[in-house]
Amino acid sequence: MYRDKFINIFFWILRVGTGVFFLTVGGMKAMHLDRLEADIDRFDIVPHDWAWPMACLGIAVELIVGGCLLFKRMYMGATALGVALTGGFVAIFVQGWIRGLSLSCSCLGVQREVDNYPFEVTWRVLLLGVMLLLFWDANHREKVYFKPVRLNFSDI
Repeated sequence: MYRDKFINIFFWILRVGTGVFFLTVGGMKAMHLDRLEADIDRFDIVPHDWAWPMACLGIAVELIVGGCLLFKRMYMGATALGVALTGGFVAIFVQGWIRGLSLSCSCLGVQREVDNYPFEVTWRVLLLGVMLLLFWDANHREKVYFKPVRLNFSDI
């Protein structure tokens, strides 16, 4: 009984905390869209003409994931999208590190210098781990709002 309460509280804290994190970061990035666009250009992720739409799409996804996690709406889809977003960000960050690029960016909406690359990669991987935990939770607790129907084709 106490174990179930502890697990529920643990996942509630992870879900709400991650939702607030995504909303905060997305809002901070939206205020400085030009810096995010410049970072996407510098990392050479997509062609130059696609940097602005990519920045806008990333911010929109962060805000949607954050809102869905915070209010536990479309929880399974939000966590799947969050895992994809966070995994993609970790992959971009690691490939930038491998290519020898400066990882100083406005990745969290604030321009800052990065000098401890292992620490930066580690906490981003931990964020990916949190998203994977929430994805697991969503797939094991999500309510199904429809009644599955088993079709019988034995007459054919």
